[in-house]
Amino acid sequence: TLVSAASVTISGCLPEVDLVEGATRQLTGSVIPAGALQTGTWASDDELIATVSGTGLVTAVAAGTANITFTSTDGSFVSTCVVTVV
Repeated sequence: TLVSAASVTISGCLPEVDLVEGATRQLTGSVIPAGALQTGTWASDDELIATVSGTGLVTAVAAGTANITFTSTDGSFVSTCVVTVV
């Protein structure tokens, strides 16, 4: 039986690394506790800087900073990873 989500985390974000244009970085969203529904949605607040796929693959587009978020399906908990493109 599933338990309710309490929070979310993003792994692959730290240590913070500057990405060059065209580079990619795989992020993984996890819902806590482990027995909760492990699904969520990815979003970028500035797709002109960095895009993110439905599986958490970030692609650097142009110089700047973008916030990549993972939001849990259960409870709408949010975790954010700041991506800097140089």
